[in-house]
Amino acid sequence: TASAVLSDLVDATHDRMLGDERQGRAVGAGPVPEIASLEQVERAFYLRLEVPDRHGVLAEVAEILAQQEVSIARMVQKPASEAGRASLILITHVCSERRIQDAVSELKKDPALATVPLLLRIATFEE
Repeated sequence: TASAVLSDLVDATHDRMLGDERQGRAVGAGPVPEIASLEQVERAFYLRLEVPDRHGVLAEVAEILAQQEVSIARMVQKPASEAGRASLILITHVCSERRIQDAVSELKKDPALATVPLLLRIATFEE
């Protein structure tokens, strides 16, 4: 049940906070895996931006992404719900989590953005 799962998560968090990372782990589970740095995690991303529907905005967005070495694989522009705005939907080529996060931070500073960017990781499942 959901309450049992939540209880296990609380216990695991409590144990980890106390420094006992192995308590409650399955026998033979091995060492606790290291968490990868943002530079090590690479994948493609979905990025949706709402911008003014005017010339030059796409170039501004592309320049910010290029400065962080984030390359656009696909792009679609659709009218936004509010008149005079457009939704830019971008799929990036594979890049590091750090680079896309830095690019989104820069995009948030751009006064042309009408809303907070929506960023989603694109999962790939290899056999």
